[in-house]
Amino acid sequence: MQNTLATLNTAQNVKPRMHPMQRQAQARPQAARSSQDTVSIGGNTLITAKMSIKIVVERSMARIRLVVSNSAEAAGVQGNGQVSAHDQSAEAVAGRIADFALGAFEAWWDNHDELGEDEARQQFVDFIGGAIGQGIAEARDILGALNALTPGVDSKISSISEMIQARLDEFAANGAQQVE
Repeated sequence: MQNTLATLNTAQNVKPRMHPMQRQAQARPQAARSSQDTVSIGGNTLITAKMSIKIVVERSMARIRLVVSNSAEAAGVQGNGQVSAHDQSAEAVAGRIADFALGAFEAWWDNHDELGEDEARQQFVDFIGGAIGQGIAEARDILGALNALTPGVDSKISSISEMIQARLDEFAANGAQQVE
């Protein structure tokens, strides 16, 4: 029992090993530490808060570029930013989005076969309209954060959104009739 207590007392007095940078940080006054927070990642290289934010931003931007590139490829946009065989008018963009969304109705209804056709169309329009609305809001947020949401771009997005909603409303009311 005495041996165990001696061991415990010795263990309590042992200080954990510290990296030299940690010892330096502890030695500095608190005020100096708060204005120059650093992170040590291997070796002797210090990474400041500003540098770590830059790393996060660079990696985030690389990921965004990859997502945009993949999306652009799927939408038929060529590497130079030019659209191949796609009209970029508000009407054409709204039409492609609405066609794509409404093309999922049959598969959605297969999973909701307890609904009658009219009710299924309305619930689908509510569901898909909400998803499209969320996507538009997120796109606006991203463009705003990039300082690219000019009044003209915002107006075009609003027009596209209104046209999509009109197509969805028409589908809910009348089914899959071709809307001009």
